[in-house]
Amino acid sequence: MITMKNEVKVQILLWIAIISIFYLTLMTAFNFVFYDHTFYYDQYRENGNYEKVGKYNNDKIHMQVHQYLIRGKAMDTMYNDGFMFTQKELDHLRDVRQLLQTANTLYIIALIILIGTVIGMFVGSTNEFIKTRNNIAKVLITSAAINLFLILIILLGSLHFSGMFSLFHNIFFPQGNWMFPHDTLLILMYPLPFFKSFAFRMFTFYFMISIIILAFGVAVKGLKRIRKRK
Repeated sequence: MITMKNEVKVQILLWIAIISIFYLTLMTAFNFVFYDHTFYYDQYRENGNYEKVGKYNNDKIHMQVHQYLIRGKAMDTMYNDGFMFTQKELDHLRDVRQLLQTANTLYIIALIILIGTVIGMFVGSTNEFIKTRNNIAKVLITSAAINLFLILIILLGSLHFSGMFSLFHNIFFPQGNWMFPHDTLLILMYPLPFFKSFAFRMFTFYFMISIIILAFGVAVKGLKRIRKRK
């Protein structure tokens, strides 16, 4: 009975660890792109931002929007040549900032939970965790498998990126203040091709991290087999 209870406890801890790694991997990939200013400037050139809003305006808006989303630093609402953010655009940026704050808070929580879970798996064993390597391998391989399955879904969805883009916004911004005319400043700065490139780069990192996790999991599992043979 005690053994069964311990086994159930270990399985629960394993799945908590798996979900935590899944979220940490996703957010790590997102942050790789979100904080990469070189990516932004490459996209601004490719999407013709400098011709549409001017280089001075573009670079100033980029830094102000980025700092606002990260730190809540106040932005200008009017720029050279009459460019300005409408109240609806500012409201959407506020909602994006709130979503990022929530995501980053969950990132810290997931990291703490993962560390606590790993400790709990070791402490909670009655047999000095003989199955440690097997459990670690299971966590890593299952997490990587979930990540790769999500990437497959995203790849299929990318065939109709605008539909996925709308679905994402309808889920996370149900208030509906994310749709703007094509000539508004927010759309001029961040057109759909920008987000398509952002998503592609993000999920490329996501795939690479997942492969590393999978390889590490397979290596841990292989190490366990070698030790058994000895």
